Amino acid sequence: MLETVLEVEKYLGLQEGFFHNLQLEDDWSLIIKLNSLIETSCSAMLAETLCKPELMDAFSQLQTGNIKSGKLAFISTLRLLTNKEIKFIETLAWLRNRLVHNIGSTQLNIAEHLAALSESRRKECEQNLNLSESITFKGVRYSGREAVASFPQQAIWMSGMACLHSICAQIIFGQKRRALLDSHISELKRNGPIILTEDDFKIEPFSN
Repeated sequence: MLETVLEVEKYLGLQEGFFHNLQLEDDWSLIIKLNSLIETSCSAMLAETLCKPELMDAFSQLQTGNIKSGKLAFISTLRLLTNKEIKFIETLAWLRNRLVHNIGSTQLNIAEHLAALSESRRKECEQNLNLSESITFKGVRYSGREAVASFPQQAIWMSGMACLHSICAQIIFGQKRRALLDSHISELKRNGPIILTEDDFKIEPFSN
């Protein structure tokens, strides 16, 4: 899985080992840098999915948002990531925003910050920030939510790796799709001009 993350780093022009080294950062540096990496990767994924990599800068201007707005609305509608992965990205972005808009939050580590939330919100965040059913850490097996509560930095890093793995797969699929499309169009052009008739200028009704 880490190999695919290296592919994402290469694609984005990052120094090799950027993601791996996030394990060595303090809690909030991890949140800010991981969120930035995933946001940029999502912009790339959307642009490649639409076979228009030149749209990456435009998608980068969109907020991450949620399932109804921003980048995540596109990702959800196009079914590029699972609901759990979307919830992870949404919650990570929420944590990042809490940090940058409240400098006092830097005095707390992730565990302390989560503990200060209401019980229902804390449980929701703990559930959303881990993409594994369970994690074995130092010989002890934890559920996903227990992992975030007990060692949030490691759990979030591992979930980030799983999420980037899925994003990388979609970027590759998009590039393959674009290559096939370009090849097909080139073949059509070699066979002569594409002729449109009057009947071709009709808009087909949209259906889900």
